[in-house]
Amino acid sequence: MRLLFLNHNVAWRAGFFRAFHWGRYLVRKGHQVTILTISENNLSGFATEEREGVRLVKTPDLLSGRLRSGWDPWDTLNRLFYLWPERFDLIHSVDCRPVCIVPALILKKLRKIKLVIDWLDWWGRGGTIAERSHSLAEAMFAPVETFFEEGFRHFADGSIVISSALKNRALALGVRADHLVQIPFGADVENFQPRERVAARRRLGLPPDQPLIGYVGSILLTDRSLLLAAFNLIHREDRRVGLALIGKCQIKPSDFSPEVRDLVIITGGLSYEDLQDYVAACDVMLLPLKDTIANRGRWPSKIGDYLAAGRPVAACAVGDLKGLFSRDLIGVLSRDEPQDLARATLSLLARPDLDELGHNARIVAERELSWNRLTNRLEAFYLSILNQ
Repeated sequence: MRLLFLNHNVAWRAGFFRAFHWGRYLVRKGHQVTILTISENNLSGFATEEREGVRLVKTPDLLSGRLRSGWDPWDTLNRLFYLWPERFDLIHSVDCRPVCIVPALILKKLRKIKLVIDWLDWWGRGGTIAERSHSLAEAMFAPVETFFEEGFRHFADGSIVISSALKNRALALGVRADHLVQIPFGADVENFQPRERVAARRRLGLPPDQPLIGYVGSILLTDRSLLLAAFNLIHREDRRVGLALIGKCQIKPSDFSPEVRDLVIITGGLSYEDLQDYVAACDVMLLPLKDTIANRGRWPSKIGDYLAAGRPVAACAVGDLKGLFSRDLIGVLSRDEPQDLARATLSLLARPDLDELGHNARIVAERELSWNRLTNRLEAFYLSILNQ
């Protein structure tokens, strides 16, 4: 198959990884894959490269900052001109922002190409945009986000959703159940490998015996408050426990009370190598999630990294995570309250079988969430759409 992925993220961020991981495994299966994604800073012209057999095309965009995320008419027009001479068997649109859905619908109509639409986040209708909005302008933009999120699903030949909540929403919008499949975000079990904890701490210069819990990446405002409050409660019970905030995070040292500040490591941006060492250095990884529309509608992609690294997880029982934890002993679940998350984390830290739980976590990553297995499901879905 000749496959086209349309992505609205800047390259190597957020939803781009879903397209890229699927693309590289589809190439291994003998398919031709092209991904259009937004250039980091180009205002004109295309930058093309090949990664693991996948053709990556970075498209020009006139917007900047958070607006460089799929809304630019100039980017949309450039994509149309670039794609018009090309030939594809199927288009996979990763969400429905204009730079993806407009070229996809035009090519579907005029070139008679099958279209699959992916749904990764619950943005509109009180979802993630409400969690991240800090201004009246952003709040006023919410209906536009909702329109593009909902308005084009019925045009697709096939639909993919990342969560049960989005599956139910898609069905309510009229998407046919037999044209719909639910596939979560995967785990990169090839590149994210378990590492020995003591050796990782030695490389990072961390104390060998201190209990250490960790969190990776960005965080929503409500989840941030939950994490801060839970760690304060953990500190009251055990003053030895440290917290590592790994990678780029919206939490600053000043967000913590003075008595716990010295126990917090905030790494900032890291290389992939150092990121893996910090995760390996932690005894337990955290996934604080408030029971909000945004969190019920998404699949927290960092759980794949946690499990691939073979780390036990303390998470809140929100959305589809409940099913994942109920099937295998990979950690503990709590309510979305600071007291219960703190209790669950301390109980997990005290378990003598942490290594066994970490081993279980790695098995779950390989068995249920590896990109190779998820790509098998995706390929079968593509073939069912092409054979309709």
